[in-house]
Amino acid sequence: MPELKELITKLLRALAYARFDRHVNRLDYVSHGTLRLIDLSENPSPNSVPAVVAALDLIKRYAPRRYAGLNRRIGRILVARIPGAHSSFMPAIRSIFIHTDIASQEPPESIAAQIIHEAAHARIWSCGYRRFDRPKRLERRANLEMLDFVSSLPDADYLIQWARTVLGRTDQADADFAQLAQAQKAELANMMPSWVPNRLTKWLIT
Repeated sequence: MPELKELITKLLRALAYARFDRHVNRLDYVSHGTLRLIDLSENPSPNSVPAVVAALDLIKRYAPRRYAGLNRRIGRILVARIPGAHSSFMPAIRSIFIHTDIASQEPPESIAAQIIHEAAHARIWSCGYRRFDRPKRLERRANLEMLDFVSSLPDADYLIQWARTVLGRTDQADADFAQLAQAQKAELANMMPSWVPNRLTKWLIT
């Protein structure tokens, strides 16, 4: 029975991701290197995509190796109102999500820090490690890389202090990891084809 559940889950996830891919590929986008930048917000802000472009410009200038790795491992950066997180990496569709409020209201330096954090998860994932195997260890690694990046930016003392604070909270983040897991399950449920019964979706993702 567990094997059947796992098989059905994989099939429906593949359908959900394929459906999402088809939808996103029809949308207008802005290119940055090989990356596609797309705002999926219901009411897109005119500032969101330009702010992400400015953030990527910072990464390209101050962390060119990280920028090159980002282009190898990620296909899209999507602005969306994601539940429970400022940003998220979704490996099945090679995409980084940035929360609508972050993209539209935060300065490019803060957005770049979020991208670097998720890019670290993408790099770790590409090496074969999975997010929830050792969540604290993986989050600490991503937060260290984020701190290393913001430390290279000029006049970024406030960001360095913030990154240090985030890093210091990593070991106390069990509740945050549980919340993120639930948010990602909700995100997956929303991507399921409409013909999949809600009870089946709930059973598959729990």
